[in-house]
Amino acid sequence: MPMAEPSLSKPPLPQSPPGQIFRVTTAYDRYVAFMRPALILLAIASAGLSFLWPLFVEKDSSFVFNRETMQRGEREVRVLGPIYRGTDESNRLFSIQADEAVQTSPDAPRIALTGLKANMDLGEGRTAFVAAEKGIYDTSTETVEVVGPMHLETSDGYSLEGTGAMLDIKNKIITSDQPVEGVGPLGQMRGDRITLDVNEQKAVLEGAVKMKTIPAKSQPAPREGRAAMPKKEPK
Repeated sequence: MPMAEPSLSKPPLPQSPPGQIFRVTTAYDRYVAFMRPALILLAIASAGLSFLWPLFVEKDSSFVFNRETMQRGEREVRVLGPIYRGTDESNRLFSIQADEAVQTSPDAPRIALTGLKANMDLGEGRTAFVAAEKGIYDTSTETVEVVGPMHLETSDGYSLEGTGAMLDIKNKIITSDQPVEGVGPLGQMRGDRITLDVNEQKAVLEGAVKMKTIPAKSQPAPREGRAAMPKKEPK
């Protein structure tokens, strides 16, 4: 009687319950499951670093502006309401703000400003303020080239009007080869050119210079033959 041969058929695969589908997990699936949260954490860390990086990098100056108002073309960068803050060699603060700033490229050192206002700390409580319709700020030399009408005012008595000037922010020197007029600590002044060192309180006018000095008020001298009598203190 012939012997029965053993069955070589594979055992049947487990059947999924009705309504459920089992999926075989592969090494690729495990890799994707691991990398998904890791990539999310990496993205969060990168975003946080981009905002916190300026706090860890020492800079003498910085730009502050609203990122939502920044428009970027192919090369041109346009910023609304920028504020530039920095310090000079004596660690005195200065700031330059404008209604609008335009750079031909993100790395360009020259920035065209519209509606600019510059404030400079001169030390010992003295300040200087410059306002102009237009100007060009050069970040590499810390200078502002004023284009068009300009108004300059200092806390120690200068108030000048002119057209076109060069502002040396770090050295606090303002030069103009255009006519300027206004008032200073000694009175009214006018000239075809001016070099004003607001740090040293010294103005040099050239060309057709006109000055009208206003002498400081002083106490009247006593009349001849009479000595000033001291006031008697009440008993």
